Amino acid sequence: QQGMLFHTLYEPEEGTYIGQLGSDFNAVLDLDAFQRAWEAVVRRHGTLRTGFQWQGVEEPLQHVRGFSEALRAEVRVEDLRQLSVEEQQQRVAAILEEDRHRGFDLERPPLVRFMALRLGEERLRLVWSFHQLILDGWSLPVLLQDFFTAYQQGVSGGSPALPPAPSYREYVAWLERQDLAAAETFWRRELAGFEEPTAVAFDRAAGTERRHREIARPLSRELTSELEAFARRQRLTLNTLVEGAWSLLLGRGAGAADVLFGVVVSGRPPELAGVDEMVGLLINTLPVRVRIPGGMSVESWLAGLQLHQAELRQYEYSPLADVQRWSGVELAQGQSLFDTFMVFQNYPEEDEGGAAKVLRSGDPGVPEEGELQLGTLEAEERSTYALTLVANPGPELELVLENDASRFDATTVERQLRQLENLLTGMATAPEAKLEDLSLLSPAEAHQLRVEWRSPAAAAEPETFSLHALVAAQAERTPDAPAVLCGGTLLPYAELQRRAGALARELSEAGVGPETVVGLSVEKGADLVVGLLGILQAGGAYLPLDPAYPAER
Repeated sequence: QQGMLFHTLYEPEEGTYIGQLGSDFNAVLDLDAFQRAWEAVVRRHGTLRTGFQWQGVEEPLQHVRGFSEALRAEVRVEDLRQLSVEEQQQRVAAILEEDRHRGFDLERPPLVRFMALRLGEERLRLVWSFHQLILDGWSLPVLLQDFFTAYQQGVSGGSPALPPAPSYREYVAWLERQDLAAAETFWRRELAGFEEPTAVAFDRAAGTERRHREIARPLSRELTSELEAFARRQRLTLNTLVEGAWSLLLGRGAGAADVLFGVVVSGRPPELAGVDEMVGLLINTLPVRVRIPGGMSVESWLAGLQLHQAELRQYEYSPLADVQRWSGVELAQGQSLFDTFMVFQNYPEEDEGGAAKVLRSGDPGVPEEGELQLGTLEAEERSTYALTLVANPGPELELVLENDASRFDATTVERQLRQLENLLTGMATAPEAKLEDLSLLSPAEAHQLRVEWRSPAAAAEPETFSLHALVAAQAERTPDAPAVLCGGTLLPYAELQRRAGALARELSEAGVGPETVVGLSVEKGADLVVGLLGILQAGGAYLPLDPAYPAER
């Protein structure tokens, strides 16, 4: 919450941490029944009566108000029936974006509001906006179940009546009982020797405006089934497989065997009674450090990764701000230990009824008179990280990369998703393989690299071109094509050109130019190619030096 509050106050109009949940309904909304149902939900859950105070106090505080008319939710109604389907889609998108940037006054609850958008005579789009300071994803099915129960009671002529709910105060009390000294010992040991956030290969430097974009890649049913079967055989979770693939992708991109990224943990301790029905912000964000020994087998490494996850869960109550301080890593103001983030959506499900069923799509059956028949739910939540992987389990495992479009090209993000799929495929089909042998390329891409790209036609270029000019020209033509493949690390032409250009600028600023000899002492690999091209781009001449030589030589 501290981190969310900081980012919200720092960028109040960015729409950061504003969640939006929307769905189409089959009936005209009964506004009176809606308000009474919502009042019943607000009475049941103190979290919905919560505001925040940060001015004039040493530490930010939550204050929970008693129920009053002032806490009635705002409901904005817009009639879009006169617009065409295409015009409706455009108008709805504009309304949602406007609502997101409007934000909330954090000192004045409720930090929720609704929009009812009439799309047809009996077709309604209902959008629920809320601040993630007060609610996490696990809370949404509980609230939806409560709302629909109370709404149905209201349209049936009765008064909405909901039983008492587990109090969020009980979770806060549990949190205060946890051993922070033990957590500090764990995190200091866990992050010992880690020096800086894992590098991310951006296409462009950070701009003044963040542009949120999501690109999805659903895996086939066949591959999803294969991954699930592999996980069962190895006694692993699907989360572990995805986390492993994400670690490998980050490591290959950064040229590192030690990576760090953020993950979301549910924060719901099983020993706390009623925690699954509790409404509030219980999730937490924590760093995950993964070491990637290239010579280890996939199956052994994944088993160790899952054990590591289990150990981390013992300390998932740790405040991220404290973890960053315990790490010893020097961070600039507002900087995080990690620039990338991973979310595995594992909200609880129930077989019959219950809150979780509300969030599942399926045959809604025949609606009763006055009943709001729920359509497919669309959730919109945005993080402050430049790159976030969201894994949505189902018959077709969906991988979504939320990214900052001002820093990443769409082709870069699409390539990363393909590479994730290739890594997952390699894990499931060759669990005995070494990590360094897992390929980022599919068989078709590997064939293109080995055969098609070696053809005389592809190699024909004017003889007057220099090596670095040839690479630059190829990067212009096919930026997404593989340029360097070594030990499982893949660099596309665009990324090779970007890294070499960055090095060339540093060398030029250091005085490197024509007839300047630059020593290049690096192991054979992608970095060697980057170094060679960077020196040439700066106008210098490279002198290969064997890293095995003594320093004096």
